[in-house]
Amino acid sequence: MKLTSGMRLGPYEVIDALGAGGMGEVYRARDTRLGRGVALKVIRSPEGADSEARRRFRREAEAASKLTHPNVCTLYDVGAEGDVDYLVLELLDGPSLAQRLLSGPLATSEALRIAMEIADALTQAHELGMVHRDLKPANVVLTATGAKLLDFGLARLQVELEGSRTDTAEGPLTIEGGVLGTPPYMSPEQATGRVTDFRSDQFSFGAVLFEMLTGRSAFARASLAETLSAVLNEDPLATDAARAVPAPLQPLLHRLLAKESARRFASTREMALALRALHRTAEGTPTSVLPRPLSAPRRKLRAGAALAVVLAVAGLSIFVLRARANAAIDSIAILPFATSAPDPDVALLADGVTQSLINGLAELPGLRVMALSSVTSYKGKDADPRDVGRALNVACVLTGRFVQRGAAVSISVALANARDGSHLWGDSYERPAADVLSLQSEIARELGRKLRTRLSGVQDQRLARPATEDREAYVLFLKGARFRELRTREALLRSIEMFRQALDRDSGYARAWAGLALSYDVQAYSRFEPPREMFKRARDAANRALALDPALSEPWAVLGHVALLDEHDVPKAETGFKKAIALNPSAPDAHHWYSHLLLGAKRFDESLVESRRALALDPLSLVMNMHLAEHFFFTGDPEAAISQLGRTLKMGPGFGVAHAFLGRVLESVGRRTEAISELEEAARLTPDSGDVLAQLGAAYVQEGRRQEAESILARCDALERERYLSPIAMAILSDALGDEARARKELERALREGDLTDPAKDVRLGSMRKNPRYRDLLPESGAVGTEHQR
Repeated sequence: MKLTSGMRLGPYEVIDALGAGGMGEVYRARDTRLGRGVALKVIRSPEGADSEARRRFRREAEAASKLTHPNVCTLYDVGAEGDVDYLVLELLDGPSLAQRLLSGPLATSEALRIAMEIADALTQAHELGMVHRDLKPANVVLTATGAKLLDFGLARLQVELEGSRTDTAEGPLTIEGGVLGTPPYMSPEQATGRVTDFRSDQFSFGAVLFEMLTGRSAFARASLAETLSAVLNEDPLATDAARAVPAPLQPLLHRLLAKESARRFASTREMALALRALHRTAEGTPTSVLPRPLSAPRRKLRAGAALAVVLAVAGLSIFVLRARANAAIDSIAILPFATSAPDPDVALLADGVTQSLINGLAELPGLRVMALSSVTSYKGKDADPRDVGRALNVACVLTGRFVQRGAAVSISVALANARDGSHLWGDSYERPAADVLSLQSEIARELGRKLRTRLSGVQDQRLARPATEDREAYVLFLKGARFRELRTREALLRSIEMFRQALDRDSGYARAWAGLALSYDVQAYSRFEPPREMFKRARDAANRALALDPALSEPWAVLGHVALLDEHDVPKAETGFKKAIALNPSAPDAHHWYSHLLLGAKRFDESLVESRRALALDPLSLVMNMHLAEHFFFTGDPEAAISQLGRTLKMGPGFGVAHAFLGRVLESVGRRTEAISELEEAARLTPDSGDVLAQLGAAYVQEGRRQEAESILARCDALERERYLSPIAMAILSDALGDEARARKELERALREGDLTDPAKDVRLGSMRKNPRYRDLLPESGAVGTEHQR
């Protein structure tokens, strides 16, 4: 639809046309209510007012309106008249990046400045769960106040396939339909129609950065087929054009333009930090050595010479990823310290050094520290830092050795670049064994200074201060933490015992109170003891920890979890989780539990962001991997959940909880035989789990195997005489067997004991919620389900 001057859409009066694209036209217009100029983008929507494309467009526009970044073109309004949808956008004054590139490549400093602004905009969008999917120079406008990114989310809306167009003078085409994006800037996963995420935008960003630095498109070829083939198969950094890319930027581009998305950055924030470090390096270099825009005939002749000058004069080969001078490392894996001591307490102290460094450094802002559970698999192995870096997606790796000789201990540490294995820093320390706690703090402080360009006074003091002065209390604390990680009923009881003994020696040991709170919390949500009483103990211990040290992250996370599951106070829970994350952005449990809150609140995009953050911080954790499957299932994608659970069980085939959840998902899609097989395996691996036994018994009833279900009920009755068993499990099994009186009695007990955390959302209850006999106890709800939230 073409609009002419003077026409109106709602309160917006058209002035003149600004341009056209594959989806519609853009006009300069005036908001007659406010008297300001706006850009009016008219979207072609021929399918009717109730078409899925238009509904999806409105959802995407609503999502885009949440972006308030200074480097994103602001969306003011959205509307429709007849079969025309329109967006009202900020009117930008300046050329597009595509127009600027017609004059040749940009100076390195200018390219990095624009790249940082785009990266910052992408970071905010990706952390809101939004993916651009059509990032290209034509969608970047260069204004007096900085670069502005256009068309967020709109690539998702395109529904027509233009299968054979090639690039024209008007600009590269956008393929519409199942394959979305602009071919020369597509990621390989886009080009092949696979699922895309934030890493797809990183690839497109890499193509744009390559073009800014070289003046040449990374992948554009004479035809659409050749262009897509280049995206899938060719390395632009192996071409002649790549000689114009300064050497320090080449590793960054290699990572961005990796064909496999897993090799790109784990988060766009990490990408943005790398760019900032590069920019600082470039700014510290004499401007005379930075490449300037050249005329087209001279670019090829001078590219090699310019690169030689950059290397020789500026010394920029000492790059940010080598963590020298001005560059702050943004991610680290601290591997378990090696020791050959036969004394188990000495070995435990060696583990304690690892845990202490992780806890201390995780509090530093802008530093992603891998969780203990993801580095434990490297214990006792002589791991290559490059292999660790690839597996955990970190910039550097710290290894160490702990040796005790009589009354003295010595600790040696080495920090390596995960990209090339080069040595960055190392030191050796020897102290009396009684000073091991202060030595840990000294190492943490020194390492913090090496990783960060500058520590605040508060950060420096926290790293320098031992959590306790009592060595025996510290050993007991470490034992408690080790038992808690086992997550069994018996191990948790031992864990609580160890923490209490540590507190008997040092009642002011805040981390021991926090450890106790976490153990009680695990007991509660695992239903090893009556949840309400365990949640109360967790809350009390967390408050004691915070009274001693308000800056500890773990107690805030526990308070958020208790508020969510026991108090059903969502705002209070969200406050707790946000506080925990602010104090320790590298805390996977806080991100994980916050994701559950967001999932229950149907804030699905935000929930997925938190799920992926938790997984990025603890990629080898079976719990975090399973949680991503939970997200997929509860947001209506059981096939994605099945696939993710398959990956989880490949990592840990003995993870009974994942087998049980896979059984539930398979059952939901009608694959009952496979579901029962998974539930039987879960019951074999976790023979005392009432929830698993109840689920298996109910599945047996549905398959007509009543005798086997009754056998499971008898087994549960015997278990309940020995230990606490979830009344919800007993209610589900009793209801499946037709004993409604007992099912009701068990439901009433579940409500008293806090086993039923949210009657309106607990998906375990299934059809029970529709039974009139339980309606006063179990209100019907369409809300997303929640379960134990491991």
